[in-house]
Amino acid sequence: DPELPSILDASLPAVVSNPLAEAERMERRGELLNSQSAYLTSLKAAVKSALELESAGDRQKASRVWASAELTVEHIASLLAQTGSSAYFEKAAIEILAQKGIEPVFSSRLRWALAALTLRKGDAEAARAAAAPLGFWTKWSIIGPFDNERGRNFDIPLKPEKFPVDPKLKCQALKGEASWRQVETLNPLGLLNLGAFFRPNDECLAYAACTVDFPEDAQAILRLGAGEAVAVWLNGREIFRMPGRRQPGFDQDAIACSLRKGSNVFLFKVGVGKGGWGLYARLTDSAGVPLTANSTAACLSEKSASPPDAQTNLPAAASISEKPFLGALTVFANALAKDPKDARAAY
Repeated sequence: DPELPSILDASLPAVVSNPLAEAERMERRGELLNSQSAYLTSLKAAVKSALELESAGDRQKASRVWASAELTVEHIASLLAQTGSSAYFEKAAIEILAQKGIEPVFSSRLRWALAALTLRKGDAEAARAAAAPLGFWTKWSIIGPFDNERGRNFDIPLKPEKFPVDPKLKCQALKGEASWRQVETLNPLGLLNLGAFFRPNDECLAYAACTVDFPEDAQAILRLGAGEAVAVWLNGREIFRMPGRRQPGFDQDAIACSLRKGSNVFLFKVGVGKGGWGLYARLTDSAGVPLTANSTAACLSEKSASPPDAQTNLPAAASISEKPFLGALTVFANALAKDPKDARAAY
């Protein structure tokens, strides 16, 4: 709405001198619209403060403020689902994302919240456009479903795990013979919804594969959201395993990985009990900037399958010096490790 005031200039009036604390109190009292306004005011102030700290060279304090801003976005997203009053947030998010110097992980979280809100409003194409810069993979090869009652086959290697991955593989699955098939996710937010492609879609597992072409050897971060259990291989080497149960969500895990020049094959094994069954995946650099300009993700092909001798000459394990950065989770976990009495970090 062009009549809405700028949230970054003549923003919603400040409720109190500490809008974040007041927003939390209002939320606890059930004053949802007032709380949402206060969170927006807090978000504006946090972004301004973080940019000033970055400009002054105080990266440590800035990271804490970016983390607080990230959590504020989560609060606002939760309230928006209840109030449906979203115009001010949409305008604020667009203006913030247009600024230079926005911290990449915070920027991605804000963009995701904006895209999800747009989809809830029923505008799938606008949601797709909002999420596109995040770089989720949308072209996949999938095979399944295989039995995984009570998770009994998740840790057992099945035929699709034989490397190199064979695009022509045919094997026995729950409902007869299965083979790799190419699919493109139509979900505007980039979710590969395995539950929509396979029957049965509970107490089972399936595999998803994607090839990523890269112009040179590089270090990258695989940012992953998967539910329920998931294991990941890159060019034949296992790089991640999470046997628990959860719903697929945005950037739940960050895994350092080494990409080689040319084709790289990612293989995902995703199990499900009774919950959501799906997968989000994208690549970023170590700071969280999406690697969309210099990489191409596609389905499996005969050309992308590595010959057997290539598996004996894999790139070294990822050499990124620090654990992959997960934004607020990393910042507050580090703060708590440094000071166990830091109540705000614990909260």
